[in-house]
Amino acid sequence: MSDLAPGSRVALIVHDSGVPYLGTVYDDSWVRTTPHAGPSDVATATTALRTLARRG
Repeated sequence: MSDLAPGSRVALIVHDSGVPYLGTVYDDSWVRTTPHAGPSDVATATTALRTLARRG
């Protein structure tokens, strides 16, 4: 990877097939009984992530 500048940040995303979450997010009863983030929470988190990404 000689084309990366020194100090560059690299991210690696690995798909895990969802098997570890079969008892949670893929379980309808768990989803019905577990509090979730609302739209404003998602918007706040998205804004924070974008701010951090711009800082580099």
